[in-house]
Amino acid sequence: MKGYKISLSLLSLLFLLLSGSLVMGATTIAIVDFTNNTGYHILGNIEEVAADYLTTYINARDDFQVVERTKLKSIITEHGFTTSGLVDQTDSAVELGKLLGAEYILTGSLINLDIEEKSFSGYGITSKSVTLTLECNIKLISINTGAILVSDIYSSSNSYQNHSASSIKIDLRGKARELMRNIAHDFARDLESIKRGERDRAEVFVEFLSTPTGASIEIDGIYYGSTPTRIPVSKGVHRVVISMGGYETWDKMVNFHEGLVVNVNLGLKEEKVENEDK
Repeated sequence: MKGYKISLSLLSLLFLLLSGSLVMGATTIAIVDFTNNTGYHILGNIEEVAADYLTTYINARDDFQVVERTKLKSIITEHGFTTSGLVDQTDSAVELGKLLGAEYILTGSLINLDIEEKSFSGYGITSKSVTLTLECNIKLISINTGAILVSDIYSSSNSYQNHSASSIKIDLRGKARELMRNIAHDFARDLESIKRGERDRAEVFVEFLSTPTGASIEIDGIYYGSTPTRIPVSKGVHRVVISMGGYETWDKMVNFHEGLVVNVNLGLKEEKVENEDK
């Protein structure tokens, strides 16, 4: 009976190793569902699909291990995290990563789905084409330092043709998922170089304040959350846009350095003042 128990334990350990549940020395990553900011609700649950594709491609690598999705969702529910909060607020993502025992958190958002239609007629030929382009902002955050190691826009395009005058019917949901799969594949390919630090940038912490609070922060065209917040950003000169509905937009080039505080007073738009006077 004792020998049977030992054999059973060895078999269980072997199963864990073969199934990928136990990867010695692997870097642990938690992948949060993306947010869909494309405006196309017809895409269905593409937020989860994006995370699933990334999980599949990253888990296929021997040197990385993705936190099990059931465990991830359980912790998110238990502690009241929201998907949008994890994408927009670095502090929330770091807190979740610590609870999961992960080394990195991967978040992101689908920011644009462009549909470009073209037609051609000549030489006795009539054809139409549609080009779909999906863009995603993907962030990789270090749980140890809180630094955003990557905040890049990945994109994928594909064209579809019809050699007739009739319109092209596109399964937008299915085609968008194909493009998302390509993006996930490309990011997983880049992940090793990111880990080695080949694409790491010098990070500094910058505090963003505004009056009134709750203004949106964009750095080089990428959304970083809302004021007040203190976030790690790459050192050097960047374009910063701080905006809020009903207020004038603050748009300047800023040289980021450690300890910098960007404190902005947003003025009311003139049309809003005029409306209030009426």
